[in-house]
Amino acid sequence: MPGYDIIDEPKPRLQENFIVDPTAIFFVSIFLPLLWVPPLQGQYWLPFVWVIANGYLLGSPTLKKEIGISIAGILVWLGFSIGAVYLTEFVGFALEATAPYIRILSKGIFFLALYLVVLKQSAPYAVYRYVKEQASH
Repeated sequence: MPGYDIIDEPKPRLQENFIVDPTAIFFVSIFLPLLWVPPLQGQYWLPFVWVIANGYLLGSPTLKKEIGISIAGILVWLGFSIGAVYLTEFVGFALEATAPYIRILSKGIFFLALYLVVLKQSAPYAVYRYVKEQASH
């Protein structure tokens, strides 16, 4: 049918070659900081930019939700970081004793938000792969 359109079906852009599996973005964000740490805390915001760009190129129907989760995740991470600095500087928590826990909680907030975005984008990506495979046959 020429006018038939599935609502959940992604509508890829012209730069379709740059679309990657969102799970790969998640794993790159885990392992890349072991080899190279981007400047300006890029290890925390660059994966979100990459996932949003990937969703845009994918034509993801859940792009607005992905952007919302990304912004909320970055804001929660930023609020936690500022709160941790406040607690150590002004309240008097011992930095040496709390630093490992602050780092763990910071990574946990980051990876939880990134996981939620990747999970949201995985369904449109699976549909995109299926449609691409069917078109190649």
